[in-house]
Amino acid sequence: MSKYVEIGYPIYEGMPVYPGLPEVKLEPRERLDKGDAWNGSVLSMYLHVGTHVDAPWHHLNNGKGIDAVPIEEFIYRNASGI
Repeated sequence: MSKYVEIGYPIYEGMPVYPGLPEVKLEPRERLDKGDAWNGSVLSMYLHVGTHVDAPWHHLNNGKGIDAVPIEEFIYRNASGI
């Protein structure tokens, strides 16, 4: 039986970011209570906010993009293969 562990964290305004990077901003835009046809917001964030994986390209000039890294490389298997 496989066991998966969720390692993702929610993204929210005011969440911790790496020092010097822009903070996450959530800006309300359209609002039903103000007469708009829907509720809508704009989310602004640096691409390395929250849970993520750095592709080799991030640190190497000729590294692969994340789309070239097989998903199997992200599955942890202990010594017994589980």
